[in-house]
Amino acid sequence: MFLIVGLGNVGEIYKNTFHNVGFLVIDKLRNKFGIVNEKKEFDALVSSCKVGKEKLVFAKPTTFMNNSGIAVRRLKDFYKPDTIIIVHDDLDLPSGTIRIRTKGSAGTHNGMKSVLQEINDESFVRVRVGIDNIKKLDLADFVLSNIPKDSKTWLGIDLATMAIEELINMTPIDKVSAKYSK
Repeated sequence: MFLIVGLGNVGEIYKNTFHNVGFLVIDKLRNKFGIVNEKKEFDALVSSCKVGKEKLVFAKPTTFMNNSGIAVRRLKDFYKPDTIIIVHDDLDLPSGTIRIRTKGSAGTHNGMKSVLQEINDESFVRVRVGIDNIKKLDLADFVLSNIPKDSKTWLGIDLATMAIEELINMTPIDKVSAKYSK
């Protein structure tokens, strides 16, 4: 079973912001698998489906970014997944790129800090989507601003979606990482 969590903030004003890249990837995956319903449980908007014999659970925490770990812990405790994939934005990566890793620190990302603190475990897949603050705006202003239509970030969202699909189809993580991480 896969638990795939996109980090972001709930609410219409945050819908297409850089900090909601994780939510946007989850929405693309849900569309690809034909999932239309979400229910609120475990401090998250949750939906699921089966692909072959594999159950997929998609989640978007409703705790807001800085407390994302609360929802991830509750989801992990309930579902007991074989694999957890966390998708989030990353200021340190160029727009239009992704990185996939199984270990690492949270860096400056408060949502990931919360996840690491709450689940007290680093053995999950991280799909980091580059958002690159090239204009060097104030951090909070930048991550909460809308993604322009011509931004390369949309390419990163597409790449993250394709990479996660390959992980779901049991392609080994090292091969997926080599193919998509730049």
